[in-house]
Amino acid sequence: MAKVSIIVPVYNTRDYVPRLLSSIEKQTYEDWELILVDDNSDDGTYELLLDFKDKHPDRVEVLRTPKRRSGVSVGRNMGIEVASGRYIAFIDSDDWWSESFLEDTVSHIKGFGGVSTEYYDVFEETGKKIHVRASKHGELSWKDVLMLKARFGVGSSLLRADIINDYGLRFPENIRYSEDAYFFTLYLSLIEKVYSVPKPDFYHLVRRSSAVQGRSKTPEEKIRGTLEAYNKLCLRVKEVSGKHREVCDVVARQLRPFSFMTYITIVSDTYGRKEARKLFWKYFDYIKTYRPVRSHSSYLTLIWIVDLFVPIRPLLRKMVSKK
Repeated sequence: MAKVSIIVPVYNTRDYVPRLLSSIEKQTYEDWELILVDDNSDDGTYELLLDFKDKHPDRVEVLRTPKRRSGVSVGRNMGIEVASGRYIAFIDSDDWWSESFLEDTVSHIKGFGGVSTEYYDVFEETGKKIHVRASKHGELSWKDVLMLKARFGVGSSLLRADIINDYGLRFPENIRYSEDAYFFTLYLSLIEKVYSVPKPDFYHLVRRSSAVQGRSKTPEEKIRGTLEAYNKLCLRVKEVSGKHREVCDVVARQLRPFSFMTYITIVSDTYGRKEARKLFWKYFDYIKTYRPVRSHSSYLTLIWIVDLFVPIRPLLRKMVSKK
């Protein structure tokens, strides 16, 4: 069996991380190591992690970041430095996996640069669970994935450690937003194909507090930060990959507009449509480059845009709830 290194950045998630740890303990694929990187939690999380390490001293490592609130990128990069597995999986401490996540991904990775699974969005406030499906299964090109035909990111994916290490890939520690998209897009630019598993093995917890809070002073700061991240990404792709023009074209036409509309929709839900429309028109030159393809994310983006002007999401929610 090939070892999988599981890397988890942790900060003040004492009420959530036990569920993740339990899901890792129950994995049907048994050759794994767990690297927990605590960002100097002050709610008892760190002590909980140490207790878990005591239960599994030979396969669990607990690290701490140099200073409090260093960020998830620092934590993940520290994990990469000590990982010894052939494959690497990242997951956040408030999310969790089905018992077969590792088995389902490892069994399909031969001949591929990575593997992704479908997932559930689980809404903390209501307990509602939504199955987010890929629009294509089996073999996907790197471009298919960048066009959002499957989710390839933290929690839902298995990556090859040799690609990460050979190219020195790390999460950007000087970017405050979209660091996940930066890393995984860069990774995709270095491979040819991904396998998409037609099964929801990943559970993503949607916490309203995490969506509207954070270190940004204004909602617009996230959009500006995302723009900065994608600009830096294109410069980095040019350094390591021959797919520079193709990758940056997809970023401009698909990923960047989708990210912007995600943040604008959060503003709409939190501060109202009037404020959201101001942001929409301010960044319209970037959003108008959007070229939708047949995917869950594309449908969402189009719904969000229409909803800014005609409130259709409440109607759609009622239609879904009646089914």
